[in-house]
Amino acid sequence: MSRLLILGLDGFGYDFAARLFASGRMPFLANRAAAGAFGPAASPLPPVSTAAWTTISTGAGIGRHGIVDFRRRELAEYAFVAPGRLVNSGDVRLPRLYDLASAAGLRVFVLNLPVTYPAAAVNGILVTGLLTPPGGDRACWPPEFRKYLAEYVFDLEDPIPSDLPGLCRRLEELAAGRLRVATEAFRRERFDLGLVVFTGPDRLFHRFYEEAYAAPEPASPAAAYLAALDRACEGVYEAFGADAALLVCSDHGFGPGPRRAFYVNRLLKRAGFLTSASAGGPYALHVVLEGFKKLLGRGRPLPVDWARTAAYGLPLYMRWGGLVVNASGEQRAGIVSSAEITSLRDDLAELLRGSAEAAPAAIQWAKTREELYSGPATTDLPHVVFEAGPEVVVSEAKGPGPVVGPYANPQKRGEHTPQALALAAGLGVVPEALAGAALEDVAATAAKWLGFGAPAAEGKPWI
Repeated sequence: MSRLLILGLDGFGYDFAARLFASGRMPFLANRAAAGAFGPAASPLPPVSTAAWTTISTGAGIGRHGIVDFRRRELAEYAFVAPGRLVNSGDVRLPRLYDLASAAGLRVFVLNLPVTYPAAAVNGILVTGLLTPPGGDRACWPPEFRKYLAEYVFDLEDPIPSDLPGLCRRLEELAAGRLRVATEAFRRERFDLGLVVFTGPDRLFHRFYEEAYAAPEPASPAAAYLAALDRACEGVYEAFGADAALLVCSDHGFGPGPRRAFYVNRLLKRAGFLTSASAGGPYALHVVLEGFKKLLGRGRPLPVDWARTAAYGLPLYMRWGGLVVNASGEQRAGIVSSAEITSLRDDLAELLRGSAEAAPAAIQWAKTREELYSGPATTDLPHVVFEAGPEVVVSEAKGPGPVVGPYANPQKRGEHTPQALALAAGLGVVPEALAGAALEDVAATAAKWLGFGAPAAEGKPWI
């Protein structure tokens, strides 16, 4: 029977991997790339880790699987569902690849895949990944596998080192922990499907983009970590069984972090689409009071007169944002009729593209949600989605100030780009098959290789 190991490298863009492999660094992955097919793969938009890994594991886009952010938004209430409400495995609307493999009677091993907490029952072993709460009591399946996780660390824990050598040492320890748990599982039994994700690269590139991603020095701490990561990948592969086929993918790439902020609601306010509440008292006082409301799960910060507001904006992720029509029947206090939505949507998109005040944000495109997404979750998304230029972050601020202003965040020196990587070895994939590849294709390819048919999704198999 065909067997398959999928290795995930969070934040490992194709451009970065190609440079490293060509230089002879990361020899295990470089050799696999040379022996198989290797190329770029398109990440969903916005390229958020939670959305992208869910796309990889379901074979579907955001409009079908329903995960677009780290948090669950409730647009009808102009708010998050509740303070601290993070997405979890129950929010994913489709079965994952390993669910389908389990149903087909295959033995599966899943380690550190984001948005898998709480762990669901599988025909094998599942250890949850990103968004696992500290001390979470449903972090693995079966529950008795917990005894092998006594010293396992799910993600970086505070205090996170602020220096490059210290951070790289911690990330090496995380990679070694993934290898240790995977090796223990593979020692105990033989699995048909393995899926192991390493999230360390993302943590490194956010904080040390220039030193680690743009121009890593051969003798730097970053290079030492990447060499350790390569060895961990090789160790997982050898423990799983070198007779297995191998897929390697990432969820997104990286580029320089933001230097400017685009305050989209200030633009909407000046154009007459959004009206601030007119309650008396200093504006700063309203900011504080509405901030408390948000903490209590009762609204978004900064006062808005919804009875006089046709649309509002919100960040989706960094330079990607959305405009929501305050539609009657969709929003709690909606005022825009269904007959008016299309023309208003067009006006909003034109405002983004044509406003002189928004020009410094360098809007790349503005599209309707139906142009970008398909599926039942599409109606949960903003009516208009847009992408600002590189090195821009979208902010929801509505108060006084410029439409575009300076921005600095030392934790965001690098930011996501939508170019991920795909690598296939031992499956008979030819390089030409990766032309136009997207992350939706990973699950379709894996399902066909394992022999249980493609998931009911949007990807195309490379074999």
